[in-house]
Parts: sequence; structure tokens; C-alpha cells
Amino acid sequence: MIAENFVGRRLPGVLVWLLLGGLLIAACGKATGSPVTLPKWACPGEGKLGVYKPHRLQILKECVWYVGIVAESDTRSDGDLHLAFRPDAGFERFLNAGNTDPKVAGLVVEIMPGQKLPSPAVGEHIAVFGTWVLDTHNDWNEIHPVWGVVYLDRRTSAYSLPPKTPLYTGTPDA
Repeated sequence: MIAENFVGRRLPGVLVWLLLGGLLIAACGKATGSPVTLPKWACPGEGKLGVYKPHRLQILKECVWYVGIVAESDTRSDGDLHLAFRPDAGFERFLNAGNTDPKVAGLVVEIMPGQKLPSPAVGEHIAVFGTWVLDTHNDWNEIHPVWGVVYLDRRTSAYSLPPKTPLYTGTPDA
């Protein structure tokens, strides 16, 4: 059953999937030029699951993969881990004019409180799976929410939906 669910896009490397305590983990072998199969994770059926003020986000497409390098990372006042990504070749199409502003540094990706997704490091190469949206408040594109992350440099991955009711560790942004 797991093997049937995890056939998807291919990238360099080797990938082995494990299901541990309800968390999907991947361990990649050494990059040998052979492709990695990114999982075909289940879409949750609610594109803005767990998002604070979901009316600000216009869904462009649900359940997409985005691959790039983490350029910036910080935690926002609502508790979201806010990441900016430089896209890999072929993923520039996810950007709009707002994402090309030097203050933004790329596509915005947000991991929400309550998700069991390890924080990627600045400079790390990762693939994220989630909902591609236009943030109408900031006029940039995002992957928000994120459903899963493949940490290509670490050779691991995790899939974790956010809580249905948003969790926050501070005061949400206006």
C-alpha cells in the first residue's frame, strides 16, 4: 500500500520510505546520478488547512512540488516558520513580481506551528509539497500550507499536516 502511494516526480539520488509513528520519513542513498522519486503524498482535501486568515490566500494550485535552496528563514509573530527559496531550474514559474523583490528573496514557504516538520537550514536544498497560493496581503506567491518536505541534503523527509484549528505561539500579524 505504501509503495502504491509514493510514486511521483524524480530527482537525482536514491530514496527509501519508512512509516514511523505516523510520520513518513525518507532516507536517501548517496547521489549517484540515479533519480530520486518524490512521494505522491495524499492531498488533504482542504487547500488552506490550518491557515490563519485564509481569506488572504488565493489558491493557484493545490498539492504541488517546489524545489529550491533556502535563502532565508525566520519565525513570524503568528508562529509560522517563514522561509524564502531560490528556485531550482524549472521552478521559476512559481514566482510573481512580488517574489523578485530583493527583500523577499524568492518564493515564500510557511511551515505552521503544530507540524512535525524539521526546520530546514539556510543554504539547504529541499523539495516542499503543499498549496501554491497568492498572498493577496503581501502580493507574493507562497507554498502555504506545506504538507511535506524532502530534505535533499539530509537525505530525509517528513509529511505532517497542520492542525485543523491553527496554533500560534505569539500575536498573529495584522
